[in-house]
Amino acid sequence: MSQNLCCKGQYRNRGRLCLIVAAVLFIWLCVLPRLARVDSIARQMEFFESRGIDPSARYYTDQPAGWRNAAVMEEKLQQNPDAFWQPFAQ
Repeated sequence: MSQNLCCKGQYRNRGRLCLIVAAVLFIWLCVLPRLARVDSIARQMEFFESRGIDPSARYYTDQPAGWRNAAVMEEKLQQNPDAFWQPFAQ
């Protein structure tokens, strides 16, 4: 009888896993594409694309725009080393 209970638990866990996978797939394949077609979100995505910003990037270093901005700041710092306050610089 304990073996029978063990099998029921396995089927229940598999059912939960299938339900979770189905929910994630539904959101990924149905909900998110519909959201991308909403005017305000579509305009924001277009704005990002026009500026070379990848919304899926995690860090600014993953962005081409981030590297351009860092290069500009480095150039400004080279031109004027006292532009930024450095409390511990000697």
